[in-house]
Amino acid sequence: MHLSMELLFDDSGLKDAIQLDRPVPGLPAGVRERARHRLRLLQAIPDIRTLKSWKSAGYRPARGRSGLGRISLSDSWYFSVRVDESLNPPSITIIDIDQEPRQAAVGART
Repeated sequence: MHLSMELLFDDSGLKDAIQLDRPVPGLPAGVRERARHRLRLLQAIPDIRTLKSWKSAGYRPARGRSGLGRISLSDSWYFSVRVDESLNPPSITIIDIDQEPRQAAVGART
């Protein structure tokens, strides 16, 4: 019997904010909407292998950090996640929503 992966949250407040569309300080409403959409997609993914192979899932493993990764929400926002394939069923835990640091434009004065 094939078990689908389990989707967990490290922070129940973040889970509620995304699922119930509650404001999150510092998080734009559009990113919250995208996070809710991405959450629905993750709930439909049957297993970790599919998560890693579907480009639409936006998953990238973290460099040099086994079991950690990110799932893109936009060009600069992403879910920080932990993937645990040793559990039965395997799990993906959403740790937080993070933003890429902004880089200075080429030729910009600093």
